[in-house]
Amino acid sequence: MTLPPYLGTVAGSAGAWDDLTASVPTIVAMAQLCANRLIDPPESLPELGDQARAILVSAQDQGIIEIKGNNSEFESSRRMIAVYVEIDSNTQLMFRGKTPEITIHFLDAFRELCSSGIIIHHLGGEFSLNTAGYELARSIDKNDISEILDQATLVQ
Repeated sequence: MTLPPYLGTVAGSAGAWDDLTASVPTIVAMAQLCANRLIDPPESLPELGDQARAILVSAQDQGIIEIKGNNSEFESSRRMIAVYVEIDSNTQLMFRGKTPEITIHFLDAFRELCSSGIIIHHLGGEFSLNTAGYELARSIDKNDISEILDQATLVQ
C-alpha cells in the first residue's frame, strides 16, 4: 500500500504541511466522490437531507460551490473548511455555523451531494452542479428549508 504524499515521512515532505493547511486531503476525497459518480452514476437520486437541499437550492442560479477554509483566523472554529455557494460574481453564501458542529453538518451535506452524482469537481476546491443538479435545485421549495438557509451568511 502506498501512502498519499501528505501521510509520508517528515524527511522530504516539505509540501505536505502546505497541502494539509490547504485542506487538500478533504478536497481530494470530495473530488473522488464526484469522479466515482461520473464513472458509475446512481440509478436514482437519494433522498437528500435539509442541509444538502439548502446548499443545492442556493446554487440553483450560478451552480458554483466552493470548499475553503480561512487560515488567517485566530479562532480555530473560524479556520475550519466550509461550503461556499456563489450567488453572483461578488457575493457568496457561506455555510459556516455559529458552532463547529453546524459547519460540519454542512460539510457532510456537501459530501452527500457529491455522493449523489449531481456535483462535478473542477479545480482545487471548486465544484459545480451538473444538469441533474440544476434540475433538482430548481425543484426545491426554499420555504421548506428557510430555517436551514437562515444559518448561512452572505459574504461580499
